[in-house]
Amino acid sequence: MRKAKPAAVRIALAEDEPDIRKTFVWLLEHLGHQVICAAADGAELLERCFDEEIDVVFVDLDMPVIDGL
Repeated sequence: MRKAKPAAVRIALAEDEPDIRKTFVWLLEHLGHQVICAAADGAELLERCFDEEIDVVFVDLDMPVIDGL
């Protein structure tokens, strides 16, 4: 019996540290998920992902411009 492959989750993330953001994207994609957008702050996340279908959003709580809260 074949094991069903879980569906990819569509993810958006906001992290102001570029190395951490790249690591999150690599890890999530390596796990089989689809990173729809990866932004440097909350304002960029809202601008780039407004019309996208997103399942989960990961945000840093302490960012410039608009924080994760």
